[in-house]
Amino acid sequence: TLSLHDALPIFADTAILVAQGDLQKRAPVLTSDEIGALASAFNDMTSKLRQSTEQLAEYNQTLEEKVNQRTGEIRAIIDNMADGLAVVDLNNRILQVNATLGKMLHLPLENMVGKTVPEVFSSEIQALIQRSQQDVRHVYSDEFVAPNNMTGKASVSAVIKTNPKNPEEQSCLGSVVIVRDITVEKEIDRMKTDFISTVSHELRTPLTSVLGFAKLIQKK
Repeated sequence: TLSLHDALPIFADTAILVAQGDLQKRAPVLTSDEIGALASAFNDMTSKLRQSTEQLAEYNQTLEEKVNQRTGEIRAIIDNMADGLAVVDLNNRILQVNATLGKMLHLPLENMVGKTVPEVFSSEIQALIQRSQQDVRHVYSDEFVAPNNMTGKASVSAVIKTNPKNPEEQSCLGSVVIVRDITVEKEIDRMKTDFISTVSHELRTPLTSVLGFAKLIQKK
């Protein structure tokens, strides 16, 4: 019969290996007395711990796959937006951009991500970003002209983090920049203005004559 004095070193060595992560290790069940029952209980505990660890690993893998899938979907949505998008942190460093913004500014994505705001954006957008982080309650907009003569309209809002325990406690994490190409809209507005100006000029002379004849007729 294995004595408690002889069994303790064996249990100790097995427990140390299990504590180090070797959940496949089992204590030898050499007797059917209390020592054997202790070894069986230890092995049963290790087996349940191994099952729990495997389930947790499987859950983590599934969760990671779902996160990656969701991240990919969000990334696809961002990249297919008609408007340009950029995320800027409090240090004025660009964290994220989409492909549309790169096309608008004629810049590769790798030349924007990680750069500072002055290296990529115009002074108008820089001012909007600064204002959005100083006053997080409003959305700020302004027009600008890109180097390729594109007229854009930038709208900047702050990224707000709310404390779940205290909804009134908010902190600013950065800014989101949305850029829309309004070159065609501006051209249409200019054409309408030119059209109205031309029509009014062409009508002014005959209308003046008609008005003069009407006054003459009225007098006679």
